[in-house]
Amino acid sequence: MGSSYREGRAIGGRTDVCFAVSALLSREEIQDFTTLLTDKRSANRYLLRRVVVLVDNSSGVYEERDLPPNRLVVFGRALQQFTTDFFTMNPTSELAVVGMSGRSATIISPMGAGSATHAERIADKFTSDGDLSFQRGLARAGQVLAAAPAHSTREVLALLSSRVTRDTDLDGGVAAAVAQGLTVHTIVAGCDVHAYRAAAVSTGGSCSVVRTEQELTSCLASHCVPRAAPETQPASFVRMGFPCVLTHLGASVPCVCHGVPHTTTYQCPRCAGRYCTIPTTCLDCGLQLVSSTHATRTAANLRPEPITTDVAAGAGARCVACMVRLTEGSPMAQCGACGAGLCPSCRDLAARDLRTCLGCLLKVKGAAVAAVVQRVAGPVAVERVAQKTVRPAQKTVRAVKVLRRKPVKKKTPGAAKKAALFD
Repeated sequence: MGSSYREGRAIGGRTDVCFAVSALLSREEIQDFTTLLTDKRSANRYLLRRVVVLVDNSSGVYEERDLPPNRLVVFGRALQQFTTDFFTMNPTSELAVVGMSGRSATIISPMGAGSATHAERIADKFTSDGDLSFQRGLARAGQVLAAAPAHSTREVLALLSSRVTRDTDLDGGVAAAVAQGLTVHTIVAGCDVHAYRAAAVSTGGSCSVVRTEQELTSCLASHCVPRAAPETQPASFVRMGFPCVLTHLGASVPCVCHGVPHTTTYQCPRCAGRYCTIPTTCLDCGLQLVSSTHATRTAANLRPEPITTDVAAGAGARCVACMVRLTEGSPMAQCGACGAGLCPSCRDLAARDLRTCLGCLLKVKGAAVAAVVQRVAGPVAVERVAQKTVRPAQKTVRAVKVLRRKPVKKKTPGAAKKAALFD
């Protein structure tokens, strides 16, 4: 596949037009983008994000035992899960991890994309020592985000545990963060601390207090969703390149990003630089390298969440997606558009990943299947297929296979004579 460019009009990192490279995107994907942009419920969101995670690695993190076995282990597990979920929903964004210990701030994992690399470095360099200095952490985050492009966000997510911070001028550090345009979000374990909340409020961020590992995981997952952008946000053009894959037979070629030899690399369409993974930003020409899959998953954040209402399940109620029988009186989500009932797990899946009601999706697929059957087996079969569409998609496909008629072969005169001899 040849290399191509794509120009996307972005509002603060929000894609505002369909992608121009029709050869790299299917017709269904282009139609989906058009639907997203014309839907009035679609929110403007910052899709190109630069996030720095500040982690409290002071000695108190290891000593506190309210989160078993200790807060250090729980923070490490939660961060590894967060990096995976973050790049699943934001494949064109970048993230860095900075540890705060010994009254200083050190980079655990530099700014870049790829959840596997961040998870490995968190597991290798995640230790605790000394006292916390929140001011030094904000200063280091400002240095890392100084090179962020103008169309991307500059977010700081602080995971804090210590109730005391050893700073010389924390108010000055917060003022410097406001001047740089940083948005600080704080997550405090155990109790609320006024200094952390004031830093978040001053920069336009949020402050949360968690007391269990489940609350910590849920709070981190909420920061994976890109935040909404105002309608008055100025627009800017962001150029992205779709690199081609090169396979080197009999030899290994070092990548530009790490200098490690690889047999398969991605070539930048502008300067022919070779990289081991995408998405990434070209170090020579500054072009952001992505694939059509990354662009599709990023644009899915523009799709509004399905509107559901929490109701009590009736007698014999089933989830329309997984077909699990729900006990009478148990919680169930009912779609406001199609009226289908979903169990809590399928509702979370539809809201977080699909951004589409599974009941509405089955109805759309059923209508498409009915159109195919009408051309193959006639209008009588369409009514029978319409009765099957209330079941899962597997049942609908099975109905199509049963109703599809085999073509009748015309017998030649010679074949008719031979058949008459054997009668």
